[in-house]
Amino acid sequence: MRKLTCLLIALLVVSPAFAALEITCSNNVYHVTVGYQGADPNLVRGFGLDISASDGAVISNVTTSNTDYYIYPGTIVIDAEGDVTDEGSPVAPEGSPGEKDPGITIEMASLYASNDPCGHTTAPATSGTLLEFDVDKDCTITISANGLRGGIVLEDGTTDSANLDVTLVITTVTECYDGMADYSVWEAVGKPDCWCYPRQCHGDADGIKYGSDRSGWYYVGTADILILAAAWEVMEAPFGPGISTVSYGGVPGACADFDHTRYGSDRSGWYHVGTADILILADSWEDLEPPFDTGVPDDCLPGNETP
Repeated sequence: MRKLTCLLIALLVVSPAFAALEITCSNNVYHVTVGYQGADPNLVRGFGLDISASDGAVISNVTTSNTDYYIYPGTIVIDAEGDVTDEGSPVAPEGSPGEKDPGITIEMASLYASNDPCGHTTAPATSGTLLEFDVDKDCTITISANGLRGGIVLEDGTTDSANLDVTLVITTVTECYDGMADYSVWEAVGKPDCWCYPRQCHGDADGIKYGSDRSGWYYVGTADILILAAAWEVMEAPFGPGISTVSYGGVPGACADFDHTRYGSDRSGWYHVGTADILILADSWEDLEPPFDTGVPDDCLPGNETP
């Protein structure tokens, strides 16, 4: 079974002066998001965290968009004049003191002042996303405080990781199309979640219903045909960019591949969205849901996702 198991590490500050702080770990297939949740006055000055993956899985593509915790103590480069010449990255260098092996160590800190000339004048948010990363196969992700690299450093200077209770909650996330006979086709077109919508095989590309209680509701209409138009006969490589590269309104073009079949030949090229798909869409065009009409059947497999 294709799945990624995440361990949610709840780091609870024992000191009565502070509310609970929680480090969270969530995943979408092999892409993991690490966040934190706290409450005033439980502001965090910095994070020193160990992240490991079981079963030999490799952690890669570590990125962060958090502008509050932008100081990376393990890799920042400061010249003799005190100027920052390289901001570095959240990942501590391999082989550095206390660095997790196997795995990675993350160091992220805040720095702000009311008169900061660089514009960092406000305290960090009490919750947000710390970073994201990828793994290359099924595994268990474990996150813990690294005391040698600071652990969880609070605004009052508290740094002792012994003051943290660690609770492990196992959450399993399975790909929505796992086990389907045409899984390899789904994988080839970019693993769009829409293939798991209960009406996608009947022409519902975006999974959204339109209309009103007065006039009636329908699932297949203008939005779906616009998605289909964006994907119309888009050729796979080497004849074209491939269906996984196109979208409309944020909806992948592969969502308009209603019959999950490609057409063409090795000589002329292959495409996923064409005449067969528009005929499917036309057959369901603005079919009103009960009580106005019978609506579009919700029997597409696996039918386990909604937008």
